[in-house]
Amino acid sequence: MDRTKQVSMPGNAECSLEDSIELSRAERSRIFGIDTVEGLYWRGGTWKPGGEFIVKMPVKNTSPRVLHVKYKLPKSKYFSMRFPKPFTLSPGTHFNLDVTFRPLVAEEYTDFVEFKCETGMFRVPLSARLAKLQISAPSNINFGLCPTNEFVEKTLHISNAGQVDSTFNFHMEPPFSVTPQSGRVAAGKKQKFVCRFSPKDITVCVQSGGCVFNGGEFTQAITLAGTGKYPFVQTSTEVVDFGDVVVGTAASSLVKRVTLTNHSEVNASFVVRQLEEDHAPFSRFSFSPKQATIPPKSSLDVSILYRSKFEGRFTCDSFVFQTPGGNAPVIYCKGHDVAPNVRIFKKSGVNRPGLGRSGDLSKEVNSVQFGDVEVGKTSSKVVIVQNNTSLPCSYHFQAEDKGTFSFSQVSGVAAPGLETAVTVTFRPEYAGNFVRRIYCLLENGRRPEIFCVHLQLKADIDLRVRVHMCVCAYVCVCASSAIYCAAPTQYVDFLGTAFSENGRPQPIYQRHLDRFLRRAQLGYSRSSPKEIEDLVESSEVLAAEMSKPREFANGVSLSYLAGCIFVRA
Repeated sequence: MDRTKQVSMPGNAECSLEDSIELSRAERSRIFGIDTVEGLYWRGGTWKPGGEFIVKMPVKNTSPRVLHVKYKLPKSKYFSMRFPKPFTLSPGTHFNLDVTFRPLVAEEYTDFVEFKCETGMFRVPLSARLAKLQISAPSNINFGLCPTNEFVEKTLHISNAGQVDSTFNFHMEPPFSVTPQSGRVAAGKKQKFVCRFSPKDITVCVQSGGCVFNGGEFTQAITLAGTGKYPFVQTSTEVVDFGDVVVGTAASSLVKRVTLTNHSEVNASFVVRQLEEDHAPFSRFSFSPKQATIPPKSSLDVSILYRSKFEGRFTCDSFVFQTPGGNAPVIYCKGHDVAPNVRIFKKSGVNRPGLGRSGDLSKEVNSVQFGDVEVGKTSSKVVIVQNNTSLPCSYHFQAEDKGTFSFSQVSGVAAPGLETAVTVTFRPEYAGNFVRRIYCLLENGRRPEIFCVHLQLKADIDLRVRVHMCVCAYVCVCASSAIYCAAPTQYVDFLGTAFSENGRPQPIYQRHLDRFLRRAQLGYSRSSPKEIEDLVESSEVLAAEMSKPREFANGVSLSYLAGCIFVRA
């Protein structure tokens, strides 16, 4: 064959036959108008000696004209085809040729099929390869910077592009490790593995490792590198103070934020942990997030929520932001639960010093004096419930709707920032002096347990006067926390004198009640006026104590013969 013969090509282009034989698939389609496979290949592992392996070769006409195609049989006896008869291909049609491979020994085979048409000649190579190991694995793994006592991971792959399954076994020393350390990767597949660097201190570590395949048939050397560094986290403040929190305040408004700043060049992970271990693990402070990772040279806002529960509770807890590298900044969180600021008073009349929080005598607890009222008639006074907070507050007077002292409403809701008027009516049924102490319970306020004892007694109201009065006494046990003792709940003293045609008692006033309660507080409620006069004349100290106002703080005891008992909280 004259391989220097010129052949015509589309577009009046010309090339030698020798050049046209070794062409790619795209070039064959462009020059000759015939599309067929790049080549036929029997890969290693897909065939074995003594077998017969058939592969189809499609030949398609991609030109706009009819083509007459001839082909020559492969020269090797190991590749065979049917007798080469010319065939015609119309535009867009194709024809399949069967190529049979019959190997006799395990070695590589090569040959070609030669095609000829009006526009030239080209070859399609035939090749049968032996199975072989062809592994691709990383030779360098650089972890960069890593915080101490933490780890950095990288996910990599082993690729087996060969035709033989392969085992693998990694060899690495701490602080480097790999998972899985050994295994098998199938031919034509990939195996994922995770390599980890976990330094225990600040260090620059470079290590030579490796991976052995198929028991030593192939070894891939791997260079491992990483640097350990200490993280450094700092808080924006050391104390988070929620101050006085009115019980019942919405949780969304009881949130403060602390900024954590990572000044180091590595990631800093932290876990919030409470330092105190001498009490239950529950804390009124909660953190969000409770654990996280801060990128290098970055900041993270941590929200702290305070949960108020009941009045009088003061909480101070310390928390540490623990990092694996040893850096552990501490913050102190504190908050104080207070009762709603609700005041009970009257529009006009005599106010007397009363009890405020922590025994503050500057606050006022009102005394309502009805004066002289004829039996069968009534006298009314207005008591004001003033809510000085931004939250609605429910209130309840520990009294009956009907009685000598009757209330227009014993319970209700005081609107925030407003006053609520409660009308109290004195309606005596017989002549005498009447005294009634009414406690007012507030929602989320001071919480006493009230035991009510109704009694009549002969009581010393003044050193010169003995009167008959009806007293409603209470035994008050105030709920308080272990840290802060709550003061007794608020109350109002109601006093009135009833007279009739048959008798008119001497009027009773608040000063009479205060003096009697002071004597009872000092333990002289059972003494007669004469005995009291003798004691006062014989002791200047007792005389001074008698003249002092009644003490309200710390739940002091008051007891006397008739059973009106105030026990310590």
